[in-house]
Amino acid sequence: ELLKISQKTGIAVENLSGLRYAAEQTETSIESFSEGMKFFNRALSGVSEEGKDTTQTLKALGVTSKDPYEALLQMVDALSLMQDVTMRNTIILELFGRAGLDLVNMLTLNRGAITELVKKGRELDGWTQEGAKAADEFGDHISTLTTNVRGLVHTIGNELIPRLNYLF
Repeated sequence: ELLKISQKTGIAVENLSGLRYAAEQTETSIESFSEGMKFFNRALSGVSEEGKDTTQTLKALGVTSKDPYEALLQMVDALSLMQDVTMRNTIILELFGRAGLDLVNMLTLNRGAITELVKKGRELDGWTQEGAKAADEFGDHISTLTTNVRGLVHTIGNELIPRLNYLF
């Protein structure tokens, strides 16, 4: 799961394992986070989902990094300082799409708080890029094995069922 999210978001598996913990601690899920990051990555390229230019918004918030993880930390810093909740949530919707609403509690933590949650999550979870790749490969092997067994059952069934039908 984390490997696929890493490939979609550009965030290392190690950081994602910590971000999953941060998401859970703030009453959201890694799925909502992944969905929100899809929109945020697009915003980092300068265009929102609706085709709006996001360059000025990001610049005004102090988000200058093109690295998705660092940009997220910069965004969290900016959002945590915003007093106007309506403006803050409007910005979250613009940059993270509708999934951003699920992420409000997470996105309004400051950098220090999110970094501590990520660190703790990494320690507790322990996933690494290599481990995620190995787990993904193992999953592929299980899928191949399942398909082979299903094929064997169908082959036997193709031979046996007509003969059983003949008996009745």
